[in-house]
Amino acid sequence: MPASPLSSSESRILGSTNLVRSSAGAPASWARLLAQAGADGGFLHAGPAGEALTAWVSALAAEGLPLSGLELPQAQGPLGQGKRLPHWASPDDAEERLAAIRSADEVLAVAGSAGAAWALLDAIPLALKAPWPLFARAYAERRFDPEGHAHPAARALLRSARQERTDRAERLLDAGRFALERLAQVADRRQAVLAISHGGTPWHFPSPRERDQLLEEFSGALLVRAYAPARLRVLETLGLLSPERGEEAKRAPIVVATDAVGLMDDLLPGLGPAPLDEPLGQDAEGTRPPAFVVVSGRPGCTSVELQEAVARLRRLTRKNGN
Repeated sequence: MPASPLSSSESRILGSTNLVRSSAGAPASWARLLAQAGADGGFLHAGPAGEALTAWVSALAAEGLPLSGLELPQAQGPLGQGKRLPHWASPDDAEERLAAIRSADEVLAVAGSAGAAWALLDAIPLALKAPWPLFARAYAERRFDPEGHAHPAARALLRSARQERTDRAERLLDAGRFALERLAQVADRRQAVLAISHGGTPWHFPSPRERDQLLEEFSGALLVRAYAPARLRVLETLGLLSPERGEEAKRAPIVVATDAVGLMDDLLPGLGPAPLDEPLGQDAEGTRPPAFVVVSGRPGCTSVELQEAVARLRRLTRKNGN
């Protein structure tokens, strides 16, 4: 595959579809918002398919903007017993993984014909015995802090979740290998790069370490790392990320900037926006800017907010690109 999609000398700033509320006129409103803010293109959040995908692409084209990337569709929450929803790393059911792979192939076929050169394979939520709602409430109540301290009950809950993740790690990695082997073939056939993100808590797979292990095992495939600043901050707050791993995770050709100008998707309540105040780049020397930066957030973003986010991210990427 040509290297051009990820080899630009300047970052392209994309606006995600989750910046607008769902409605019949959402595609046109979204494309107009991106054009007014000076974005370089669009990113389809949660991978709409079929006619829905075509509507978003057509709206972009009407504003003179390209579709640059999209998120591959998959389950949006932990799967209940007996469900058959797409879930790329389901540890218990190969059919759920295969459903996600088929869906990825179908979406990439349409998106590729519209010009999208890469897709995001996002982290998946896991149903653990340690209850997620209790953890989320403890986090919202600031039972954890950036120094790694925690309320005893919150610390015990996190310890239980970490132990369960450790016990399930190999099964999850095997499921990930199963899916990535097939997704790599899909990416090659569709001439698309897959950018793999990571979770921000033990209730998500893969962790940065697991993601990097899978990337190393599939080093010859069209797979790259995606940097999620908001999730890294959550991991740092929980004391689950070493400085070395954190620095390595930042060196990525794709950045999902959920924290720009108060756009806080992926952040748990109580944390606030993660700082994006250092140059973004693919290498430690700061000579290669990320190829794409996605501005993602919650519905209702204004054109002023997005314009400020785009301008801020351009400054952070151009510090590297000189």
